Amino acid sequence: MNKISIIMPLYNNERFVQSAIESICRQNYPKWELIVVDDSSTDGSLEIVKSLAKEDERIKVFQMAENRGVASARNFGLSKAKGRYVAFLDSDDIWGKKKLRTQLFFMQKKEYHCLTQPMLI
Repeated sequence: MNKISIIMPLYNNERFVQSAIESICRQNYPKWELIVVDDSSTDGSLEIVKSLAKEDERIKVFQMAENRGVASARNFGLSKAKGRYVAFLDSDDIWGKKKLRTQLFFMQKKEYHCLTQPMLI
Protein backbone atom coordinates (compact mmCIF):
# COMPACT_ATOMS: atom_id res chain seq x y z
CA MET A 1 0.00 0.00 0.00
CA ASN A 2 1.50 3.35 -1.10
CA LYS A 3 1.74 6.22 1.36
CA ILE A 4 0.22 9.53 0.32
CA SER A 5 1.63 12.79 1.69
CA ILE A 6 -1.01 15.48 2.06
CA ILE A 7 0.32 19.02 2.18
CA MET A 8 -1.83 21.63 3.93
CA PRO A 9 -0.65 25.25 4.08
CA LEU A 10 -2.28 27.09 6.98
CA TYR A 11 -2.70 30.77 7.73
CA ASN A 12 -5.30 32.24 10.09
CA ASN A 13 -8.02 29.70 9.40
CA GLU A 14 -9.20 28.64 12.83
CA ARG A 15 -12.81 28.61 11.61
CA PHE A 16 -12.36 25.77 9.10
CA VAL A 17 -9.08 23.92 9.72
CA GLN A 18 -10.53 21.33 12.09
CA SER A 19 -13.20 20.31 9.56
CA ALA A 20 -10.56 20.07 6.82
CA ILE A 21 -8.36 17.80 8.93
CA GLU A 22 -11.30 15.68 10.05
CA SER A 23 -12.14 15.07 6.38
CA ILE A 24 -8.66 13.60 5.96
CA CYS A 25 -8.98 11.45 9.06
CA ARG A 26 -12.22 9.99 7.65
CA GLN A 27 -10.56 8.77 4.45
CA ASN A 28 -11.17 5.12 3.60
CA TYR A 29 -7.52 4.93 2.51
CA PRO A 30 -5.52 4.81 5.76
CA LYS A 31 -1.91 5.11 4.61
CA TRP A 32 -1.36 8.85 4.57
CA GLU A 33 0.56 11.54 6.36
CA LEU A 34 -0.71 15.08 6.75
CA ILE A 35 1.93 17.79 6.71
CA VAL A 36 0.47 21.04 8.02
CA VAL A 37 2.68 24.06 7.44
CA ASP A 38 1.57 27.02 9.51
CA ASP A 39 2.63 30.25 7.81
CA SER A 40 2.88 32.24 11.08
CA SER A 41 -0.83 32.37 11.89
CA THR A 42 -1.90 34.98 14.43
CA ASP A 43 -5.22 33.37 15.39
CA GLY A 44 -5.87 30.00 17.09
CA SER A 45 -5.25 27.88 13.98
CA LEU A 46 -1.94 26.42 15.09
CA GLU A 47 -3.26 25.40 18.51
CA ILE A 48 -6.18 23.56 16.89
CA VAL A 49 -3.84 21.64 14.60
CA LYS A 50 -1.42 20.79 17.40
CA SER A 51 -4.31 19.42 19.44
CA LEU A 52 -5.45 17.22 16.54
CA ALA A 53 -1.86 16.06 15.94
CA LYS A 54 -1.74 14.72 19.51
CA GLU A 55 -4.65 12.43 18.60
CA ASP A 56 -3.21 11.10 15.32
CA GLU A 57 0.50 10.48 14.74
CA ARG A 58 0.02 10.77 10.98
CA ILE A 59 -0.45 14.54 11.41
CA LYS A 60 2.84 16.46 11.32
CA VAL A 61 2.92 20.16 12.18
CA PHE A 62 5.54 22.68 11.12
CA GLN A 63 5.61 26.41 11.70
CA MET A 64 7.28 28.96 9.44
CA ALA A 65 9.36 31.59 11.28
CA GLU A 66 7.68 34.36 9.30
CA ASN A 67 4.76 34.68 6.92
CA ARG A 68 6.07 33.87 3.43
CA GLY A 69 2.92 32.96 1.55
CA VAL A 70 1.15 29.83 0.42
CA ALA A 71 3.71 28.82 -2.24
CA SER A 72 6.54 28.80 0.31
CA ALA A 73 4.42 26.81 2.75
CA ARG A 74 3.62 24.23 0.06
CA ASN A 75 7.25 23.95 -0.99
CA PHE A 76 8.34 23.49 2.61
CA GLY A 77 5.70 20.79 3.01
CA LEU A 78 6.96 19.03 -0.10
CA SER A 79 10.46 18.98 1.36
CA LYS A 80 9.09 17.05 4.36
CA ALA A 81 6.93 14.60 2.36
CA LYS A 82 7.75 10.91 2.69
CA GLY A 83 4.92 9.49 0.61
CA ARG A 84 5.06 7.98 -2.85
CA TYR A 85 2.23 10.30 -3.89
CA VAL A 86 1.45 13.89 -2.90
CA ALA A 87 -1.90 15.63 -2.58
CA PHE A 88 -2.71 19.21 -1.61
CA LEU A 89 -5.60 20.31 0.56
CA ASP A 90 -6.23 23.91 1.56
CA SER A 91 -7.11 24.47 5.19
CA ASP A 92 -10.66 25.56 4.33
CA ASP A 93 -11.54 22.64 2.03
CA ILE A 94 -13.17 19.30 2.79
CA TRP A 95 -12.67 15.95 1.04
CA GLY A 96 -15.22 13.20 0.57
CA LYS A 97 -14.17 10.02 2.38
CA LYS A 98 -13.23 8.15 -0.84
CA LYS A 99 -11.07 10.89 -2.37
CA LEU A 100 -7.61 9.41 -1.78
CA ARG A 101 -8.53 5.83 -2.67
CA THR A 102 -10.36 6.92 -5.83
CA GLN A 103 -7.54 9.09 -7.13
CA LEU A 104 -4.84 6.58 -6.27
CA PHE A 105 -6.77 3.78 -8.02
CA PHE A 106 -7.19 5.99 -11.09
CA MET A 107 -3.48 6.77 -11.25
CA GLN A 108 -2.52 3.13 -10.84
CA LYS A 109 -5.07 2.00 -13.42
CA LYS A 110 -3.69 4.51 -15.94
CA GLU A 111 -0.16 3.38 -15.02
CA TYR A 112 1.03 6.83 -14.00
CA HIS A 113 4.46 6.32 -12.52
CA CYS A 114 6.85 8.53 -10.67
CA LEU A 115 10.55 7.94 -11.16
CA THR A 116 12.39 10.27 -8.80
CA GLN A 117 9.87 12.55 -7.09
CA PRO A 118 6.53 12.12 -5.34
CA MET A 119 3.63 12.14 -7.80
CA LEU A 120 0.98 14.80 -7.29
CA ILE A 121 -2.63 13.67 -6.98
